[in-house]
Parts: sequence; structure tokens; C-alpha cells
Amino acid sequence: MSDGPLTGVRVVEFANLVAGPYAGMLLADMGADVVKVETPSGDLSRGFGPFIDGESAFFLAVNRGKRSVAVDPKNPEAKRWLDRLGDAPTWSCTTSAGGRWSGWATGRTGCGR
Repeated sequence: MSDGPLTGVRVVEFANLVAGPYAGMLLADMGADVVKVETPSGDLSRGFGPFIDGESAFFLAVNRGKRSVAVDPKNPEAKRWLDRLGDAPTWSCTTSAGGRWSGWATGRTGCGR
């Protein structure tokens, strides 16, 4: 995390591939505490080449400055655990409208409170 206009704001990112992770990266660059939530199988962009020491260079680039956690959305305890992330001023960011994280974030696609 860096200092910036969003220092003290937490963003819980329920996003995959490009648009959501890129938005989360920009928010982290502005000082937000971005927590990326992935399923146990991980973000699909982890499979994008080129690879550096077995890691996707693309994935590493758009997810810099973030913390991450793997959560199984089918686990009944998962939502209760994720709700604890909301202790700080929190926004959510999602690109999975109607998908597996539906109802876990703000109820809409995009970034917001």
C-alpha cells in the first residue's frame, strides 16, 4: 500500500481477468487497501503468459499492491468471514454480475460503496 488520497479506504475486489483487477490496481496505487478475493482455483488470468518463474507476468502486473485471499463461495462460513473485511470504510469492486459472487458485494457490477 502507498500513501495517497484513498489511504484508509478498503476495497474488497471480487473481480477476475482484466477490467476489475485493473480498477483495483489503480485504487491501490492511490493508497487504498485492496483485498482481492479469489476462488480456490484462482483468477483466470493466472494462466495468461508470458510467465516469469512460473507466475503470470500479466497477473502480477494488474494485481500489484493488493492483498489476496482464496475463499470458496460455496462454504457457508465464507460470507461471515468476508463480512469482517468491512470493518474499515469499504468499497467493493466486482466484474461478476450474476456470477458466483452475486450478492456478496454491493449487488451491482462495478466499483462502489
